[in-house]
Amino acid sequence: MKPSSKEPGIKTVVGQVRLKQVSGWFAADESFARALELLSDGAFRLFVRKMFLRLSCGKRNFGPADEKFAEELAQAGVLLAVVEDALLLGEARKYLSWLNHGASAPIGSLEYFRPLIEEVQQQPLPAAYKEYLRASTKQFARRWSKNAGLKAQYADTKSRTFATSAGAKK
Repeated sequence: MKPSSKEPGIKTVVGQVRLKQVSGWFAADESFARALELLSDGAFRLFVRKMFLRLSCGKRNFGPADEKFAEELAQAGVLLAVVEDALLLGEARKYLSWLNHGASAPIGSLEYFRPLIEEVQQQPLPAAYKEYLRASTKQFARRWSKNAGLKAQYADTKSRTFATSAGAKK
């Protein structure tokens, strides 16, 4: 069989199509991007659920109210990319809030992102800013995790010191 290569990244052999590089990517063109925008309501809710549950600053629970809101978004024709950008923006802001003001409740529902979805619809995020947010959010999460670990160590040390000094007074 004689191989031919008409498109970059795709290796064709008579009767077969194979990717030259099979890990980490797949061939997709503009029609694939358009198809993602036109997902069925069920597929849209599934993608939104998956994105929401990946949030490291959330409760990792997607309940009936979240399902209903995701369905509302699908019915309203909100693009999946808009929801994804709003979740990214909200996650970055939550970590900044935690880092600057201390712990508060994690993001508990998809409804938290309603104003952010509206914000992103009115003013879409430039691609370079999305990349910046992704990198920053990872950095914020690492800093928060490190800070939370240090606070736990401090609290443990403080409670052991208190217990030792209380025992000495007896």
